[in-house]
Order: sequence, then structure tokens, then C-alpha cells
Amino acid sequence: MEVQSIAIIFQAISLLIIAVPTMHWARCARFSDVGGAKTENNKVRAFKTTIILPMRNERVNCERKIDEVLSEIQDWEEVGLIVAGSGSTDGTPSLCERKLGNSKISPNRWAIIDEEIPGKSRAVNGAMNKSDSEIIVMMDADTVAKSGWLERIWGSFDDEGVAVVSGIEKYERHDGARMSYKTSSDSIRIAESKRGSTPILEGGLIAWRRDYFSGFRLDESLNADDTQLAMEAIRRGYRAIINNSIIFEDKRESSMDFSRSIRRSQGLSRALTRNLDLVFGSSFSNGGINIGFAFLTYVVLPWSLLIFCVSAPFAMSSNGYFGQISIGGSVSLGIWRVVNYLFFAILAITPQGRALAWGSLISLISHVQYSLGISYAVWNPGFKMDRKDV
Repeated sequence: MEVQSIAIIFQAISLLIIAVPTMHWARCARFSDVGGAKTENNKVRAFKTTIILPMRNERVNCERKIDEVLSEIQDWEEVGLIVAGSGSTDGTPSLCERKLGNSKISPNRWAIIDEEIPGKSRAVNGAMNKSDSEIIVMMDADTVAKSGWLERIWGSFDDEGVAVVSGIEKYERHDGARMSYKTSSDSIRIAESKRGSTPILEGGLIAWRRDYFSGFRLDESLNADDTQLAMEAIRRGYRAIINNSIIFEDKRESSMDFSRSIRRSQGLSRALTRNLDLVFGSSFSNGGINIGFAFLTYVVLPWSLLIFCVSAPFAMSSNGYFGQISIGGSVSLGIWRVVNYLFFAILAITPQGRALAWGSLISLISHVQYSLGISYAVWNPGFKMDRKDV
């Protein structure tokens, strides 16, 4: 078989793989603004709740974050706060202790723990062991949430089928490939949440029912805590949703976006791969099919796009496959060559195409790094990214 024929076969298979999650993407975009998950009632039931703030080298953010949380919880006696330290070297735990000690809430409503070995998941596991609340809320130190977030979380749990809920990030900028990618991804997750479950949540502000996760601990060698929780909820027959009325902003420096995107992509890909059995073991309404779409989107599609691009020079070297299209009378192009031109034009020109290319690049880098033994189970938000071989 000729090289051109093999290249065209590779490209055709790649296009079929790319088409499946793309159609799901387009379908979800149609429904993401219709209806909505249950968000809040006029009269909200208050749950006994623990707020966990994982912190490592967060001296810049910790006092602002504590003020934000205290303004939300100070009138709710059933709500407590745990600062979950994780091997800080900049004095974050002592600064938090001084801040809380000078606050108006009683000492029995807050605690500070500090794990000697770094790792967000390890710190959160330690905090969960100290909580007997109905609801656990986890917030990143760089998250700034819209006022009323606690009651909106409680409103989400009026549906007893919901085990875990997260908010959604609001962006100051909406231009560029990264923002197009995030906006498109959000539309998928919102639509999936309204119809059942989504396997991909937002770890910046996330909450779950503690008793629904009896015996569960976050895998400390694997980041993507939000996806771990979503997968476990679906595995146990409950819903994992995004509530798009719970809005927050991420105040981390934009210079760290690329590194964080790689870290999140790697954790997400690993979590999806580990839970592929749920595609066949969960009902349609509970999110099994959405795990399959997510696996295709974040694990398989990036490699399919790479194969298509690498095969393009060989596939386009013959102009006569599948006939020709006449252009301007004397000029004609092979149909498969036109397919390639159109595909690359879509990638380069349209926001959706650039978003697809950007997201695929991030995924490919994260996959290659993991294959080389580089994983990001430990994240140091105050300084550079820590690497841990596993």
C-alpha cells in the first residue's frame, strides 16, 4: 500500500474520532443556557458545614481569603473553618492562626492543621478526618467567590441525589485560544449537569456530602481532586454537578496559567483513564456516557489531532485521491487535499479551532511528561511547580 494511502487512512480515522466529542461539544452548547440545575430557594436549609482552605505558601492570599470566608459564615454557628496547611515555608500557618485568633468567631469553630509532607490532597484528607459535618466545602486561597456562595451551595443539596457540586469560574478576559477553550468546556459541563452528571468540576470552589463519601480518601499521588470526587459520586450512584449561580474568580498570576493547565490536564487524564469502567457501569442519566465523551476529548482527541497533522504532508502529496475539484478553470485540486486545507483553515481562523488546538497542545505536553515519569501531585502555588516522580 502506498504511503499516501496509509496517511489518508490515518487521517480519516482521526477525523472520525475528532468528530464524536466535537458533536457532543456543539450539542451541549445548544443546551447550556436552557433551564438550569436547582440553585437556590427563598428559604435555604442550613447544613452543618466545614470549610476547608488548603494552603501552601499562601502568605499573599491567606488573610484576604480568611476575611472573605468569615464574612460569609460568621452568622452561621453550624459552620466551621479548617486551614489545611501543606508544608509551607513562608509562615502561612502562623499568619492564619493570628488572623483567626483576632477574629470574632469563637475558637471552637476553627482549627489549623499543617501536614509536614507537602501535597494538597494529603492536607485535605487530614482536614476531612477532623470534620463531622454534613457538608464539606473546599476553596482555593486564590479563589474570590461572589457573595452568597454558601447558601447557593446549600440550595444545591436540597436535591438529595446530588453528592458533589462546584461553582464556575468567571473570567475578566474572553479573548484568545485559552479563553475560547475554557468557555466551550464550561458550556459542556453546565449542559451535562442539567441533564445528569458531569465528570469535570471546578476545584477552586467545590462542596460534597460527607456521608455520601464514607470511607473515601483522595488519592494523594494524583491531583485533580475535583475529578476524583466527581468520579466517586458517579460510581456510588449520585450526581456530580456544576451550579452556574456559584461564581468565583481566580486571582492567581496569569504567568502561572500554562503550568497550571498542564498540571490539571495531567490529573484529569489520569482520573478519566482510571475510571473508564464507569462508561459501561453507570446509567446514561448518571453520567457514564459523559465520562466516555470526556475521555475522548481530553485523552484520545489530542493524539488524533497530532496524527492528522503529521500525516497531512503525505496525504496531500497525491492530488488525485477521490477525484478533483476545479478551481478557476485551469486549476484543480484533489478532494482530500481540499479536506486538509479546510481543516487547517478551521483550526487557524475560528475561535473553536484555536481552542481545540490549544487544549490539545496542553494535553499532549501533560501526557508526554507523565510518560517520562514527571507528574504534578505536589503543587506549590507560592513559587514554582514541584515535580514528583511516581
